Amino acid sequence: MQLQTTTPEALHPTLIVVEGHIKTTSRAIAEHFGKAHKNVLRDIDRLECSPEFHRLNFEPMSCQVEIGNGAWRTDRQFELTRDGFVFLVMGFTGTKAKVFDIAIQTGAIFAV
Repeated sequence: MQLQTTTPEALHPTLIVVEGHIKTTSRAIAEHFGKAHKNVLRDIDRLECSPEFHRLNFEPMSCQVEIGNGAWRTDRQFELTRDGFVFLVMGFTGTKAKVFDIAIQTGAIFAV
């Protein structure tokens, strides 16, 4: 049996640091977990949390998305704090979500 190790980068989507706070976007989450962005947006919209938690951890924003033939459209997305990211992803299923779950529980992630 071979032990498979997971690099820290494989545990989470692209992260950025904004004014000392770890953040990511709903698009980066969708890409990392192999989900359609519209489904990640749906999951964020349906989160059962207080309006204050949602406001503090899920900042609405927009981005430009290429739709072909040189055309672009404005699409919505969210910028998530670390707490928002963890809250959202803890509800995901699948292999990557389980690896993330274990990493959170063992303290192997976000040791910044």
